[in-house]
Amino acid sequence: MNYRAMFYSLIVRVLERIPTIKDLIKRLQNDILFRPDCGFMLSEAYPVLRDALPLAPQWGVKKNSDGKNIFWYGYKGHLAVGSSVGIYIGRFNQWYSWDLVYQPDQILRDLMTDISSGRGILIEFVPILFTIQVFGYVILSLLTVRSSK
Repeated sequence: MNYRAMFYSLIVRVLERIPTIKDLIKRLQNDILFRPDCGFMLSEAYPVLRDALPLAPQWGVKKNSDGKNIFWYGYKGHLAVGSSVGIYIGRFNQWYSWDLVYQPDQILRDLMTDISSGRGILIEFVPILFTIQVFGYVILSLLTVRSSK
């Protein structure tokens, strides 16, 4: 599979304002001049983008030495803490997402000031929002497990 061309075709889909991936596949099948623009060779068969995507991903599952599943929630916890801090930065410090690129030192300086000052809203807000997110995740995972049985 030509993954590079598949990736380019997904970018070209946005630039060409092709509404769905199904329409992109139709255009790749039917338009002989469009395929080389996306990086495919004319001799290649048209790509089936859906076949490259996992249908039942097991991203939260690891295997131990016995081959049994171990569910690892560490990355989900990191995402919950990161999003809690991100919400705090945007809501209370009035920073925008592009400021992480242009002024990361100032954002870190503001966070360090908030932690060292007596305000304490950061220390209270992040664990509360983290707890709410974890609670919501547990409820949703229990509902999906029960509905799949």
